[in-house]
Amino acid sequence: MLLIVATVIVNRFAYWYHRDIALNNFSKRSFNPGYNLNNLLINHGIFGSEEAKSQNVVVFGDYYPFLGAGDKTKNWNFVVDSTKKNKIAAHAENIASKIEIGEIYNQVYNSISKKNLPNISLRYILFADGNELDKSKFLLSNNKSDPVISLDENLIFEEGHKSIYNEYRTYIKIEYLDKVRTTLFSTFLRFSMTGDELFGECNFHVLPPIDENKYNIDRMSKNDIYFMLKFGVISLVMIFLAISMMSELYLTDLVFIVLFALILIPMLVISLYYIKDYLYKITTKERVERGEPHNYGKIKTFREMIAKRDYKNYYSAQDIIMIQNSIEQTVINSIADLLDLKGIDSSILREDVMTFVNQGIMMFGGKLNAENISIGSSAKIINQIKETTHDLGLIK
Repeated sequence: MLLIVATVIVNRFAYWYHRDIALNNFSKRSFNPGYNLNNLLINHGIFGSEEAKSQNVVVFGDYYPFLGAGDKTKNWNFVVDSTKKNKIAAHAENIASKIEIGEIYNQVYNSISKKNLPNISLRYILFADGNELDKSKFLLSNNKSDPVISLDENLIFEEGHKSIYNEYRTYIKIEYLDKVRTTLFSTFLRFSMTGDELFGECNFHVLPPIDENKYNIDRMSKNDIYFMLKFGVISLVMIFLAISMMSELYLTDLVFIVLFALILIPMLVISLYYIKDYLYKITTKERVERGEPHNYGKIKTFREMIAKRDYKNYYSAQDIIMIQNSIEQTVINSIADLLDLKGIDSSILREDVMTFVNQGIMMFGGKLNAENISIGSSAKIINQIKETTHDLGLIK
């Protein structure tokens, strides 16, 4: 029993010790670049490695392919008949020119680049379904190896547009990074031809900032009186129970149960976690060796797991909406301009799609809603409905 009491106190001291290491070596106010745990940060280049920067293949394990991009805020798509001539081509009795997918990507890429938007980067990324990865030899050499994470850009562009039946596709990613508020806004664009139909897809995702109340070490007090008080009380209780047992004055079944629970429950939780992880690795290896289906993708990134559920503040949301509006307008107008040059009717883009985009609403998190971030004429429509229902006495 004395061993149990000693173990509890040692565990509490270890927690305090590790907390002190974190505050004195990894916080902004006292960062120590020479300190590392088991040389992991130096030897394996966890932060800012060149391998991570060059990654252009993402293997996802859930429904949405855009792993690491956060939550979806908005999406839209369109279909254009490439054989339908515009008025100028029809009047001149010209045949609409054939349009190539590469031309569309180049047009959008160049148009976005010319906008000179702040903190914007563009690149091609291939997204592959982890459940179907064993069918693509160029992404997985054998079922026991790790998937590739980087390929030649020309290869991923070609493979990602080869067939609509492949479970991997290439998108152009337009990334806006708000460094001050640690918020990432991503736009994923894909264009493809099915027969004479040009299909366009546009997805918007936001990765909000880290939940600083839980995961920001710089918000931890170096001299936390509450923490020290709690540590002292627990230690005193443990010492009191130890003395009670030694003197056999208060040795009861309740004391035994309390001590047993304090040491056993944490150990049991940790042990079950490691057992579960070990068994999963064994069974996964056996299934892979037998050639059974296996999901090679990830469900969520660590950065997504520690993110907040909303933007940092109102300004952060408005800046992202500004970037989104600019990207949407540029994408639609640049494609429409290209179609015009080819003699293809672009009215569906300039009228129908643009109208839908201007009336769309981007929503995300718990504080942003249709009332405070409505875009275009939809804001007026929502406000008119509210005013009408209020005048009729339907709401107060």
